[in-house]
Amino acid sequence: KLEDGLNIRDLLDLKDAFLGITEGRSEKISYLEFREACQTILGSTHEEQLKELYLQVDVAGEGHIDWDMFCSHLLRQFYEKDDKMKATKVPQWQRHRPIGSPHKETVQHIDILQNPKRYITISKEGMIGIWDMKMKMTNTLKVESGLVKSRNLWITSMAVLHNLSHKIAIASTSKEIMIYDLQSKKGTSCTCRIQGLPYAPLSLHYWSSQIESILCYGDVHGNVTAFLFDKTDSPNLFEPTSRPSSDSDGEDVTEVPYDKILAGHYEHVKVVTHRGHSGWTRKVMYAPHLDLIISCSTTSTNSLVLGMKEKNKTLMRTTSFNVPQGVNCFDYNPHMNIIATGDVDLMVRLWNLTSRNLSGCSEVT
Repeated sequence: KLEDGLNIRDLLDLKDAFLGITEGRSEKISYLEFREACQTILGSTHEEQLKELYLQVDVAGEGHIDWDMFCSHLLRQFYEKDDKMKATKVPQWQRHRPIGSPHKETVQHIDILQNPKRYITISKEGMIGIWDMKMKMTNTLKVESGLVKSRNLWITSMAVLHNLSHKIAIASTSKEIMIYDLQSKKGTSCTCRIQGLPYAPLSLHYWSSQIESILCYGDVHGNVTAFLFDKTDSPNLFEPTSRPSSDSDGEDVTEVPYDKILAGHYEHVKVVTHRGHSGWTRKVMYAPHLDLIISCSTTSTNSLVLGMKEKNKTLMRTTSFNVPQGVNCFDYNPHMNIIATGDVDLMVRLWNLTSRNLSGCSEVT
């Protein structure tokens, strides 16, 4: 377009031409006057381009334009061009759309399933929702516990067992961790229950490699406990030592008493633990790069704890750090080796993690 090639000098000359032509009479000029001024200032220009530009300025078809009308047209053109450029460089978020949810209570955890990729959510009352990548609901499931009635069930956390096809671990205040198979022969069912935990689990985390896997949890007594599995080629974390019981749908359920795990009844499972917190353990995470378990609590002492496994010992060695009013949540970046904590005092703190210790802290308001 002709106007795209105009610079500041051209615009100043055109303004002087407009004012010079209209001096002593009406402030508007005709097309012939406009064409003569443009050809004088801009040199040889195509008649079609000049005519097109003039008609775009003279939107009312009056046959005359003034300098203000010409500037308004240029501004509109530049704004449109700028919007188009921004649309190609800056993410343009679509307006939010309401999505129906099966959850009636607080959503406790959101995760992602693989093969195929799907989102999975779980809420306090035990409702599981499975969504496709466009947030369309594909399936729902109600968690049931063999220990409490449905109305008394309180789900606290969930972890996806990525190396075990379509299995998830669910923690509840009934002092148990349930393993659910999302694609069992009869749809979705509980396949294993770890029962008789000393305290109610609040948070879960699962990690696996080709040779080992770890399921860790934090509880309401400030403990952090980790189940260490040295066998990963089995479809089940706990191999049954006796005939499994059956749930209400007729599916086999392996009941795993916690005290039998401690007693060594499961040869491929070992338990390590520590009580690093004086309050509820809000979150746990295993960091494989440094072979330690990170946990947090909303207490001013022992707010952030690093638990280190030691060979042939069931009690982990800990290093703790204090944060005013405690830590609500955290995340760990293995590439930068940094922990980011979201704290009760409305601060975000970044911790440099070096050689299994936190070497420093930067606060972000």
